[in-house]
Formats: sequence, C-alpha cells, structure tokens
Amino acid sequence: MKRMVKGALAVAIVIAAAFAYGWPYLRMELATSAYYTEQDEKEYKYYTPELLKNMPRISDAYSFEFGNVSGPEAHVYTIRFNGASDQKQVQAYLTAAGYRQQSACDVEAEC
Repeated sequence: MKRMVKGALAVAIVIAAAFAYGWPYLRMELATSAYYTEQDEKEYKYYTPELLKNMPRISDAYSFEFGNVSGPEAHVYTIRFNGASDQKQVQAYLTAAGYRQQSACDVEAEC
C-alpha cells in the first residue's frame, strides 16, 4: 500500500512540474493579444515572426504587438517605432522581402 501511495505521489509531482513549466506557454498560446518589447524574451521568441525580428530598427523606442483577430489563423503582428520620421529603411526592407504598400489602410498608419 505504501508503494502505491509513493507512486501516486511521484506521478502527481511530475504532472504538477510539467504543468508549472508549460503554463506560460499555454497562456501565450491562448492569448488574444500581447504587447511586449524585445527585452520580454519569452514573448519575443514566441510571438515575433522572423520578418519583424530582422526588420531594421529605425528608432531606439519600439515595441511589438500581437493580436489573434478571429480564430487560430488570423494573427496580426505589429512593430511600432516611436519618434521615427524616416521609414525608408523599413520600406526598402519590406520591398526586398516581396511586400508592396497598400493604397488604402483601415488604421491611421502606412500599410
């Protein structure tokens, strides 16, 4: 009987440790939005696509946003540069990556 109790206790400890380790990742997976900087290492690694990781930093003050608009495949990724006035480096980077500027935008920004 003692052996069963010890075994059950060991299994419970392993399950609790796995849950504690995986909770931050589960929370990020289920999030509908996130606002973070490059210093928030877990969020930066998890949410940020390579396109934004490699984008030229045209300002010292920048942040990232993630949004899950409607469903698992409708993700919106944003990098916001504060105090930047010259976007030529970013435009050149996006053009080289195969993106084209939209003629109209649903938000107050260049799309």
